[in-house]
Amino acid sequence: MINKQILEKIGIRVIELINEQIDEGIDFEGVKYSYSTSPFVRPLGQKHYSKIKRAIKEEKATIFNTKNGSKWVFIEGGYKDYRSIIGRDPDGDYLQDTGKMLAALNYQVMGNEIKISFSSAQESQKAYWLNVAGAGKSKKKWKFLGLSPNNQNKLIEEFSSLVVKDFIENYKFEVK
Repeated sequence: MINKQILEKIGIRVIELINEQIDEGIDFEGVKYSYSTSPFVRPLGQKHYSKIKRAIKEEKATIFNTKNGSKWVFIEGGYKDYRSIIGRDPDGDYLQDTGKMLAALNYQVMGNEIKISFSSAQESQKAYWLNVAGAGKSKKKWKFLGLSPNNQNKLIEEFSSLVVKDFIENYKFEVK
C-alpha cells in the first residue's frame, strides 16, 4: 500500500496540472479549446444590457422579441463574439466564467486510489455536461478532467522516486 501522504500529494498535484492545462487552453487529449463562432442567441437580461446596446450600434448584435414577448439577442459571430462584447477574453479564460467549478475540484484518497471529484453537486453536474454529455446545442465537449500525456509524464517524474523510496523504507523483501 502506498503511503497516504504521498497519495495526497499526488491528488493535489493532479488538480494543479488540470488547472494548468486549462490555463494553457488545451484539453487532456492536447486539443486546443475554442469558443463557437456559429450564430448565437440568448435571453437579453440586464446584466450586460449596456454592452449589448453598444454592440447593436456597432452592428455586432440584434435584439428581437419572441412570440411570448421576451427580449433575446442574436450574435452572428457566436459565443466567441458574445464573450468579446461583454468584456471577456474570446481566446482564453476557458472554463472560468465564475470560477466555482474549478474551485470545487477536490481529491479523496481511498486505499490505494485517488478519486478526483467535486465538492459541490451543482459543479459536478456542470463538469458532467462539459466532459461527458457535451455543452450547448452542438454538444461540444470540453475534456478537462484528465491529464495530457505530457502532464502524465510530469507526474511520473515528480513522484516515482518518492513512491520507490516509500516502498523500500516500509516493505521487507528478500533476495534469495
